[in-house]
Amino acid sequence: MKLILNIGGFQRIMLDNYSIADTKKAVALIGNKFEIESSGGITEKTITEKTITDQRTFAGGLLSGEQTLNSEEAKQYQQLHSHIEYLLKQQASQDLDKKLNKQASSVLDILIEEIAYTWFNRLVALRFMEVKGYIGRVLSSSDRSLVDPDILRDRDSIADTGEIAGINRETLKKWEDLASKQTNPDEYLYRQLLLAQCQSLSSSIPALFDTKYPALFLPVNLLGQDSIVGRLVKEIAQEDWEDIEIVGWRYQFYISERKDQVIGAKSKIEAKDIPAATQLFTPRWIVQYMVENSLGRLWLENHPQSNLREKMPFYLEGEKIRGGEEQEEQSGNTAPLLGLLNPTPPSFKKVSPGIPLTPEELTVIDPACGSGHILVYAFDLLVEIYKEQGYLEKDIPGLILTHNLYGLDIDERAVQLASFAVLMKARAINKRVFKNAPTAPTLNIKTVRCTRGYKLPAIQGVVEKDWQPLVEAFSDADNLGSLITPPSFNGTILRKQLADLALDNPLFQQEVVGFLRHLVDQAELLSNQYWVVVANPPYMGNRRINDKIKAFLDLKYNDVKSDLFAAFIMRNFELGLPQSQLSFVSPFVWMFLSSYEKLRKFLISHKTIYSLV
Repeated sequence: MKLILNIGGFQRIMLDNYSIADTKKAVALIGNKFEIESSGGITEKTITEKTITDQRTFAGGLLSGEQTLNSEEAKQYQQLHSHIEYLLKQQASQDLDKKLNKQASSVLDILIEEIAYTWFNRLVALRFMEVKGYIGRVLSSSDRSLVDPDILRDRDSIADTGEIAGINRETLKKWEDLASKQTNPDEYLYRQLLLAQCQSLSSSIPALFDTKYPALFLPVNLLGQDSIVGRLVKEIAQEDWEDIEIVGWRYQFYISERKDQVIGAKSKIEAKDIPAATQLFTPRWIVQYMVENSLGRLWLENHPQSNLREKMPFYLEGEKIRGGEEQEEQSGNTAPLLGLLNPTPPSFKKVSPGIPLTPEELTVIDPACGSGHILVYAFDLLVEIYKEQGYLEKDIPGLILTHNLYGLDIDERAVQLASFAVLMKARAINKRVFKNAPTAPTLNIKTVRCTRGYKLPAIQGVVEKDWQPLVEAFSDADNLGSLITPPSFNGTILRKQLADLALDNPLFQQEVVGFLRHLVDQAELLSNQYWVVVANPPYMGNRRINDKIKAFLDLKYNDVKSDLFAAFIMRNFELGLPQSQLSFVSPFVWMFLSSYEKLRKFLISHKTIYSLV
């Protein structure tokens, strides 16, 4: 069954429930060296016993049950073991009344979901990139008369040219020797080639293609026509992959079934279900309206001679600037309403001290970014701003990623896709954006990760008094996300401790240093202030809010605790600089219900509303 969506004047065709069905299939088929729910793998029993399976190390690898792992797989296996322990600690801290076996069951569900969505996201990303020509045909054949993907048929030339890092003559010969001993040699060989392609992308797209434990669980039967890869190629038209927006719609379908289940339950929503319950892909015209009337307005008000107005079809004129002088121009539809909301709007000067005058100074954040649709359009508008200021086109993507765009979300899978989407916008302009991976721009799009149950390592160099306030502040981040205001901290000191630790103790580099570095990153993003804040905040009424969120709102946002969106609006004002521009999607109930009276009074007394549709 196909679902036709008309978005912003163009037609988008997607497969209804495709993501859900194939994700479940991926979970069922997961298993390279392990099968998650088999007796020889990761089960509730083995998790309950706080071990995965008996393991013995040997030179260059590890023996786990009946499986022999090479050195890289052994490293990933240990990462998996550490991650399970981390999840168990989180569950134990959150569900003290649950028995250990029920906590293990919850961890197993979380683990399966994490691995399934990571691989589904990766396969979607690979399909997008191969259609756009950014990588070779990894999932499909360029010759419609042939079935096997190009990467399998052309492996010899790939090995000769070094087109994909990690695939050379020696490695390919080793894989072919091992494949000859398998029941399905082509399937084995294809898996190795696909994993190598993913690993080669890990340095340029680390949010999606890191080299951690999900590599152990690549789904099986990848070459079958009814496989997850086969359906991805066959059942979604190639032309639909031309627009990065497909990533967001795919994610919308991914969570739709769970969303229906959570909403239908009519009970308080647990942390793990908040993304499914609250996330909604924002249609393009709404995104354009919000970004153009915030980021675009800020630029035009301080650059009255700019031609950016011609690139913004959803921009609403308020005070129109001509010839360097302000001229009030009443818009027939919006002016009366805005006049009622702001009977005596504050005077506005075209250029005020501190207002951003260069493109690099513009900072835009979406604190509930989901799959990144708002950030993607903000990227497009920023490109136009840089261009009219005379910047070299090849330099623009790196400047935007480094200086302008910021995003946060509590949902790891959504952040993976948001990061990928923004990077694909950059790649469309500069094909060398991935070439120099060590010096590539660092994305400022992060998951707001929970620290519940986390204990600082008792090692020299990690000063507990410097870190513990942050650890405590984010203990309920899976519930609160960007609502958290971090305590005061010195990021320079914390980063210096991590740099010294990584240098002195390489073994701590990935786990301890990686976790703590991310903690500092998310704390900094939530401590900073921005020139533009644009968001489609989560909606959740008082009856559905769980006890953790309720207690937080009672303490921090008591005046606007009727719905989560109202608290987010107030928090987003804190994220904005003085004279910043903010834009939101919100239910209209705040305009008339008594429970939002204090929010209305705040907006009318302290803020200026430029447009409301």
